[in-house]
Amino acid sequence: RKFSESHGKILGLTETGYEGLPYETWWTEILHSAIEGFPLSYLLVWRNDDVREIHFHAPWPGGPSAQDFKEYKESGKIKLL
Repeated sequence: RKFSESHGKILGLTETGYEGLPYETWWTEILHSAIEGFPLSYLLVWRNDDVREIHFHAPWPGGPSAQDFKEYKESGKIKLL
């Protein structure tokens, strides 16, 4: 944050996520708590890859954190493109 402010740059969080997303409330408890109060311009989660069964960083239908992501999306605290 200090770097972006002192250099007149926008702040973004890129290539984030939790491999496998085993924690059911990762979006609302962990991610939101980590970014709350930061003036982020965007956040990008790392891609999902079905080569290995655990290499997922974004929610998928039926995944452990899918419902939590839906609730986070509907909370109005984030905007999706």
